[in-house]
Amino acid sequence: AVRGDIVGAILADAILKKKDALVYDSCTSWGVRKYFANKGIKTIPSRVGHFNIKQAMDKQKAKFGLEISGHYYFTKYGQEESPFYAIRILAQQLDNNPGKKISELFVPFGKWYHSGVLSFKSPNSTAILTKLKNKYKTGAQNYEDGITVEFPNRWWFNLRPSHTEPVARLVVEANSPELLKEKIKEVKELINPK
Repeated sequence: AVRGDIVGAILADAILKKKDALVYDSCTSWGVRKYFANKGIKTIPSRVGHFNIKQAMDKQKAKFGLEISGHYYFTKYGQEESPFYAIRILAQQLDNNPGKKISELFVPFGKWYHSGVLSFKSPNSTAILTKLKNKYKTGAQNYEDGITVEFPNRWWFNLRPSHTEPVARLVVEANSPELLKEKIKEVKELINPK
């Protein structure tokens, strides 16, 4: 199984050129963001959800939008999803890289250790938000989609309420598997103390 942001990165790499714009959701890996920023592609964060992604694409004139959930939006198709077009691009990428397995196409984007999306019941979101703000006040904080806290080149997390279910969604990413495990445990204990 491969996360949706990594598959989306392979698609984006095939269709975007320098100075094009890419919209990504708040759960997308730093590896994906940094890869495209280094290629001169404008990377634009968005709240999770097709409405938010499409709105950001329209505003920023982006050619492509991706969500970790595996939803991919193409300006070529009116900022809508086109699964058959996505499969065609993946097949072309394999043809363009003879002898490579599809897993080898993921390598440039998978340099960080990512938790995937973790879901759990959250009893008091206001109290949790206050706890997280205070605990991680030395990190760069953003409240566009729940709370995102970043400690550059080490680790980051995003906690947001689900738009469709009565749960909270947590994503944590770190530069080592040990740090990832430690930070998942740490943040989860703040959210649901025992």
